Amino acid sequence: MAPPPLSVPSFSSRRRLITGFHVIVSIVLLALLVGMVNYLGFRHFKRIHLNREVNHQLSERTKQILGSLDNDVEVIAFYNHEDSMFSRVDGLLKEYSLASKHIRYRSVDYLSDPVKALEVKRQFKLADYENDDLIIFNQENRTQIIQDSQLSDYDIHAVMSGQKKDFAITGFKGEILFTSAILSVSDPNPIKGYYLQGHKEHPMESESEFGYLKFIELLKQNNIEVKPLKLVYGEEVPLDCGLLIIAGAINTLARVEVDQIQRYLERGRNLFLLLNNRRMTPNGTGLEATLKKWGIDAGLNVVHDFRSPLPQQFIVVDHYNKESHPITRPLIRNDLPLQLGLARSIRKSEEAIKEDPDLVVNELAYTSDKGVARSRIKDGKIVPATDDPTGEIPVMATIEKMFQGSNNTRSLTRMLVCGDSLFLSNQFMPAMGNRDFADLAINWLVDRTVRVSGIGPRVVHEYRIDLSENQARRLYLVFLAGIPGAILFLGLLVWWPRRN
Repeated sequence: MAPPPLSVPSFSSRRRLITGFHVIVSIVLLALLVGMVNYLGFRHFKRIHLNREVNHQLSERTKQILGSLDNDVEVIAFYNHEDSMFSRVDGLLKEYSLASKHIRYRSVDYLSDPVKALEVKRQFKLADYENDDLIIFNQENRTQIIQDSQLSDYDIHAVMSGQKKDFAITGFKGEILFTSAILSVSDPNPIKGYYLQGHKEHPMESESEFGYLKFIELLKQNNIEVKPLKLVYGEEVPLDCGLLIIAGAINTLARVEVDQIQRYLERGRNLFLLLNNRRMTPNGTGLEATLKKWGIDAGLNVVHDFRSPLPQQFIVVDHYNKESHPITRPLIRNDLPLQLGLARSIRKSEEAIKEDPDLVVNELAYTSDKGVARSRIKDGKIVPATDDPTGEIPVMATIEKMFQGSNNTRSLTRMLVCGDSLFLSNQFMPAMGNRDFADLAINWLVDRTVRVSGIGPRVVHEYRIDLSENQARRLYLVFLAGIPGAILFLGLLVWWPRRN
């Protein structure tokens, strides 16, 4: 019987060595190719948005501004990550950080990470913000804070008319606010604000209950530098003044001071005027005639609201202008009332508006229908009268007027006139929606968004599926059992013929 043939190895040692070498070289070349592709992709990448929504896409204007940055801007989303708005904010801010190496973005969830949240609160002096969703922009101690309530436009009219029960978001203003904030903190020359003194106004740097230190800190958080100002010696309001603040003047202003303020307003500047009721300023401030020319009738009276749940020296204001002004829109959406002291009435003067059609005057907030404005005082006490105005009494209003300057330049004057000054003092600033109002008022007055014209709110499309209880149950069963069961059935169909 012949011996079996010897088994011959299919590969010689030399062949195996060459094959192994080829494999190693191929792996190295593949790794180099992948590395080169990643390097080119990192240096020359292009993002393509395939989704219909454009909330996360940056406009060309924003890209130009980001490209001009020379220093880093720290951006912190101080948010509850479970909030429905966080995904929009986070996605958009990530686009900013990808578009510019100078945007240093991070998010802090104040619920799941209280230690980091406390560090942020200490760094930016946020003690008065209690679990508020904020976006913080900071560069070299120049800070601007944007509240979540400022980010969206809402269909308020549909709710007020009874067509809908819930406020629907119609526009997302993240880009215009974020780009404006980046411009603001990147500017080494902040907006200059001046605080009028010399008439027993609220002390601006005082920590007392009636001081305005918390309001001044809020201005600084919005990158507005505030200085004291006295006009009694005949000086003009400084040319660099972007916001003049008159907070609770008790003594009457001199005629020369009133004239200086009038000239300041005619230059296209901004005024935040907080008045007191007649009991505190029985002779007025001296600005009443000037306000009349600007379309405001500041009543020399004391406004009560007999529906207010607070003691008689305070009123709660939760009736806002239905025309949805930028200051009051977030307050309406978040159901935030204001706590005021006894105010004076601030009405729109139809007569002045007829004489000057360029004036745009909006009454912002009112008492309830149980309000009354009393103007008679006897022996230091308010005396009721049968002719006292009653009903919804307006207690604050805004004024806008465009001026045509030399060389075809245009400038806009903005004023906010409030019938009370106590509600923004240290004691009452944290109450109800007072801080939110102050923040919204400041940003409306200085109108930073004018520098980012061309960037508008992004339209938000609302998709709603209305299901009955039975339909919802069936859909639940489809996702819970139907889809996994179908996958299992297909697996069995493949396995059964091949089981052997």
